Amino acid sequence: MEMSREKMKQALHKKDRIRIRKPKRQEKAIIMVDNGICSLEADVGVMGIQLEFRGKAEITPDLPEGWILQGNRSRMIMFTLQALPIQNQTLFTYTGSIDILKAIVSNDKGEQLSEAIKTSNSNWDSQSFNFMVDTTSWEDYKDTKRVGKVKKTIYNLPDYDLPKVEKKTKIKRTQASSRSTGGY
Repeated sequence: MEMSREKMKQALHKKDRIRIRKPKRQEKAIIMVDNGICSLEADVGVMGIQLEFRGKAEITPDLPEGWILQGNRSRMIMFTLQALPIQNQTLFTYTGSIDILKAIVSNDKGEQLSEAIKTSNSNWDSQSFNFMVDTTSWEDYKDTKRVGKVKKTIYNLPDYDLPKVEKKTKIKRTQASSRSTGGY
């Protein structure tokens, strides 16, 4: 039984759509968020990162020269323009709160790595306890998630020597100017 031309086209078309979605690489990338610092640990060199997050924070990049960080209220991207991969690197520091929801990490071939997100919301390791002293206040030992208070997400970005975009100002037409032109 011979396949019709239309069915062959549909079968090829379906096969092409399946190939579009490439599986993740076996190499791993771990994004770690811990008490005001977000860092990366990867098996191979990383050329680009996209993070989707929730929270409000003041973000200061800590990337090597040649890397750029840009973002908005819920997503940020980090990439290199000079083919300088990173592997184990602090990405940024922050004040406020950040909860990483999703990460996409790619290598130098544009292939997506298998990623994991690790978050530590407490700072019990940095506490010193004196059990000989009787205390009723645990404020100094409490579990902290927020590192400072921030009302909205702000990026403290360096000047990347990119062209500046100037805002156009609207000229308001006053009644006096419309009268002098006859209302047109």
